[in-house]
Amino acid sequence: MVEEQVSTQTQDLEPATFQVRVISDPAEFYSIESQWNRLVARAQTNHPFLSHRWLRTWWEAFGHGSELYVVTLWADSELLAAAPMQRKRTKFFFVPFDTITSIYNWHTPRFDFIVAGDVPREILHKLFWKQLSEARCEV
Repeated sequence: MVEEQVSTQTQDLEPATFQVRVISDPAEFYSIESQWNRLVARAQTNHPFLSHRWLRTWWEAFGHGSELYVVTLWADSELLAAAPMQRKRTKFFFVPFDTITSIYNWHTPRFDFIVAGDVPREILHKLFWKQLSEARCEV
């Protein structure tokens, strides 16, 4: 019964009704704390490592030398999905290249994208991968 209701509600959603935004300014990321926390609750995340407080603290402690790169999916003012990542220039065998990586290190034993349970996965994949493929990044 619930699955039918969710299916009916999401069938009419087209990719055009969603907006993908990349947040690279820490102040903008800090300003969406309430929407972020609602998304984490909707996604039923059962660990603290995707909470806004954890990611903000991590960024302030370890984000130096990187650019914040948080891919978000919105429907109007509602945050539906987020991928907390960072961009940085690094070297591999003395060859410099740009990377997009998770906001992660040994202090964070888990990483994931945050997705509200009722967002159609096909639409999410299409929009997120489109954004990442257009990011002009080597890795």
